[in-house]
Amino acid sequence: MVLKDKQRLTIFTITIKTEKLRQIQLLEIPLIFSEKQPISENLTPIEGIRKYGPYDLNCSQTLKRKFNGVEFFVFYPKGEKIVLKRLSKLMSFLKSGYYEKRSYIDQDFNGLAEEFRLKNTFIPEEREFRGYEPGNLFRELEDWKEDLEQIFKRGNRPIVIIGGTSHRSVTKNRSQYIEAKRIFTELDFPCQYASFYQYEKETSGAGILYNVGRKDRPFGYSLWNFALNIYGKIGGLAWVVRQKLSEDDEKVIDLTIGLRFVRSRDRKGFHVGYATILDRFGKLVGIVSSSPFKIEKISFPGMVVPEKIMKEIISKALKNALNDPRIKEIYSKKGSINVAIHRVGSLFHKKEIYGISQGIKSTIKEYANVKYGLISVIKRSPALVFNRRSPRFNVIRRTAIGLNDITVILYTTGPTDTGSKSPISYPITIISQNLGEEKSPFESLEEICNHVFSLTNLHWQTVVPGSVRLPASLEFAQDIARLSSFGIEPKKNSWLWETLWFV
Repeated sequence: MVLKDKQRLTIFTITIKTEKLRQIQLLEIPLIFSEKQPISENLTPIEGIRKYGPYDLNCSQTLKRKFNGVEFFVFYPKGEKIVLKRLSKLMSFLKSGYYEKRSYIDQDFNGLAEEFRLKNTFIPEEREFRGYEPGNLFRELEDWKEDLEQIFKRGNRPIVIIGGTSHRSVTKNRSQYIEAKRIFTELDFPCQYASFYQYEKETSGAGILYNVGRKDRPFGYSLWNFALNIYGKIGGLAWVVRQKLSEDDEKVIDLTIGLRFVRSRDRKGFHVGYATILDRFGKLVGIVSSSPFKIEKISFPGMVVPEKIMKEIISKALKNALNDPRIKEIYSKKGSINVAIHRVGSLFHKKEIYGISQGIKSTIKEYANVKYGLISVIKRSPALVFNRRSPRFNVIRRTAIGLNDITVILYTTGPTDTGSKSPISYPITIISQNLGEEKSPFESLEEICNHVFSLTNLHWQTVVPGSVRLPASLEFAQDIARLSSFGIEPKKNSWLWETLWFV
């Protein structure tokens, strides 16, 4: 089978071996909200948060929540009365709850403080919202550094809610979003954008502010997603997963590094690499970037990152993780460490693999045994599976089909039962180049699938299960790389690096 990667305009071949075709059974990967939660208890995000509260409220001291509450600042474009009105409605729902039940599939919300068990939530009244001129937002913010320091002294975290008339998903209209994200990130303030965008000559629109005023549309899930994004951006950890690789083995992946690459905004013709680091609990440890580099011209399907750049970014990622005070003590007691390295699209070139090995050797000298797995994830799968027992032939989530010794297609989204009439879902393709080799921590396609699937449950962006196709390692790296192309990035030692500022 030949796969054309439209993002990279390259072609490479995946060989399907008929004798190797088989369905792979995956483990259940329940979300964990409390260490006291039974292992067999499989809860949705809303069920778990309501029953136990967010994970960082219930866990050990290492990952314990470090703040008591959240303080809101609300901005809107001057003269946009409908944005102001809808923002006021939205903030009242965050404060007092949402119980309208606009349809049978709607979900209620008991307010941010109660749902996430916060001691303090300071939500301003409409008269305290700040109007600004799009394009001149910075003029309104000269005194904000002092506000930020006082918020932290009170044991709280800040969040900016900014309403706009543009929508982040519409390329020609996202200028307000980019302006807000860039300026508040520079000021060390996490920013949650809320758009009101009505399509021209149509009676429909996009964005949470458009939907908050529609009585004919369910709003509860949108509100829950909005609140979950806020919690992640102030440094909260809503849930984790147990990243067990197989039923019979307690082996886990200690660190996962997701790599994405984007064109440099400062140097024409150059690229920059970004790596997100997740620990064995599935918690975001941090983000690092590489020096700008030029792509090597090699006859190979996909981008080839120079050895020294790959060495640099892997070394930075490992140092960042192993020096993190929240998990440093855990890894210092281990005699070995298992690392998974993810990338999107192309396979790892032999030069990149050498750079990875050198980055590991130069960083983790005290460990006698370091194993690393190389995993490529193809977002546009070359193969689909159809279920004749399903009303629409759709395949349920957690279905995995092995294509050969190192390749599998995995359904990370889709319905959870065969009776669903939901639209057809699409899988991802996973290739593990060094599967079963001495240096790899993975011994089977089952372990690969369980590892990748578990990380698709760590998006912390939506309360709707099965909504995100890529593992968090790559989903997060993609968001960070995209924002960096617009010049949006926290300062070097900003507290935002330990939050989901990029969501």
